[in-house]
Amino acid sequence: MIICSWNIEHCRPAKITRTKQELVEQEDTIEGRDRLSQIDDFANFDTFVEVVRHADIVFLYEAKSEQTAPKIAEMLTKLTTIEWAYFSTVTLDEVSICLFKTTKVSSVKLNTGATATIKVVAPGERLPPILIVTGINQEVLHLAPWHAYGPAKQMTSLVMPKITAALHETGTDLLFGDFNFERGNTSTSNSRPKRGRHLQETMAEGGMRTSTQSAFGPTNRSGPLDRTFANEKLQHSVHQLDPLDIPNHLHLTNHSPLFIFTGSDDEPNKKKDTLDAIKGYKG
Repeated sequence: MIICSWNIEHCRPAKITRTKQELVEQEDTIEGRDRLSQIDDFANFDTFVEVVRHADIVFLYEAKSEQTAPKIAEMLTKLTTIEWAYFSTVTLDEVSICLFKTTKVSSVKLNTGATATIKVVAPGERLPPILIVTGINQEVLHLAPWHAYGPAKQMTSLVMPKITAALHETGTDLLFGDFNFERGNTSTSNSRPKRGRHLQETMAEGGMRTSTQSAFGPTNRSGPLDRTFANEKLQHSVHQLDPLDIPNHLHLTNHSPLFIFTGSDDEPNKKKDTLDAIKGYKG
């Protein structure tokens, strides 16, 4: 399965569902063109589509309305000519959005028991829903898409081992998303997850030090905010896209998308074809 995790900041229908051409037509005035320069208020949906269309299942963060998911799924279906469905869950003060191709994924449902378990270990935090995803090839993955509080209400060095241990105990395969804290925040020996008892971090291929950008270039961090932890038994790899490969990405967000390849999709030629197709889009 090919998974895309992307924090589209302030994710909302008006930001996601307008194409570049629509924006040009709607804002073809001096005042409108000035507003277009305010990248936090307008999006380039063409760029969004050309990135996520190569995934089987997509996770988005920072939505506030449950109406966002169906609108995006409708637009993806229209523009890719492939049917997309959605599954959304309210996670404290946000809506966690899951979009998936019905040609690749047969069902997505909430693992209510596992989701309740992790709420106990880190009360007060915005915690991930645990989803059971079944592919049409019968591959079953237990996924935890997370947009953490920034900074965490509890000390990061204390909350991470609790969460990775609880998720490992519930049989979760992958924890991924925008963690809102850097790798250096969890580097003490007391907080390092122990093998066999915790999910382990998978370093993203591509070698980028940060997963966030500004109009002035990469942000200065000790490590990326967008990260992936996995069960050691899961065959997978993670690739973080370089924002330079995504035209106009700042119209959407300052975060780079993560692509996670699992099972039979985690093989060199498949990954190369997928990533090359994204990089081939010139906007």
